[in-house]
Amino acid sequence: MFMIASMPAWAASRLVISTPEPMQVFVDGMLEPTSIGSVRVALPHIKPGEHTIALHSLSGHMLHTEKVVVPENADVRVTYIPGMPFEITGAAPSLGPAPDNASVANQVSSAPGTVQPGPASASQGGSSGRIQPRTAEILSGSAASTSRASGLANVMKNPSPTNLVVGTGRGLKSMTAGARAGTNFGAAPPAARKVKKANVIYGRAIFQKTGGGPVVIYEAGHLLAQLAAGEAAVTVDLEVGRREIEVRSGVDYAVLYQGDLQVDQHHVEQVMVSDAAPPRATLRPWLWKDL
Repeated sequence: MFMIASMPAWAASRLVISTPEPMQVFVDGMLEPTSIGSVRVALPHIKPGEHTIALHSLSGHMLHTEKVVVPENADVRVTYIPGMPFEITGAAPSLGPAPDNASVANQVSSAPGTVQPGPASASQGGSSGRIQPRTAEILSGSAASTSRASGLANVMKNPSPTNLVVGTGRGLKSMTAGARAGTNFGAAPPAARKVKKANVIYGRAIFQKTGGGPVVIYEAGHLLAQLAAGEAAVTVDLEVGRREIEVRSGVDYAVLYQGDLQVDQHHVEQVMVSDAAPPRATLRPWLWKDL
């Protein structure tokens, strides 16, 4: 008989990424699912440590990438303004090498529909020359002046409905541009574990495996727990009632098994999981049903 090692859920910090217009947001190489037209991506539970955040246009062009060190039990806000490093509150950028923003800018300038910067032209009524915006200051086809960039920064720092409406008129593209153009966003990976809802009764379950490869547990499409290779166990809280559970490979995230788990408020059920055999409830076998 072996002892069950209860591992707490690693989701300890919260990360919010704000962009001036709808973009594809990648965290550690994984595309984060967002609603069409969204300019804000929230990861309510993210593991503390160094994470790589990359932003791509809706057509797939790399815009910016940077490493961010997320502290434990922190609320981290990352704001992106084109042509500038991330504005980070609640965390610090990585001490590694700085991103090649020049290369990123060139990729932005080569995107379809982007306006190429022309030569400097003299102003009509003064001796000072008016400098054309740099490539990195191009916002998906619209040149951003200093005042417009500052306006975008203000919108990102204070995303109130009024600022969003005003900011949209000052250089932000329509939030539904991608939808109107018929852009295919592809199949988004499952979202991170849901935040607990108020006035909901929760029960407890223990997912355990005695060996084999790593697996991840999902509940209704949301990440619930991770079990490393070998012997491992984790205790999780679930809403009382029938819960849709998926067991996926921890290597390629392929779905291995699916089933329903009946969660009881007053009973802690132990569910054996594996990458080689369907899950089974050990104390009350009728609480688990394969799909």
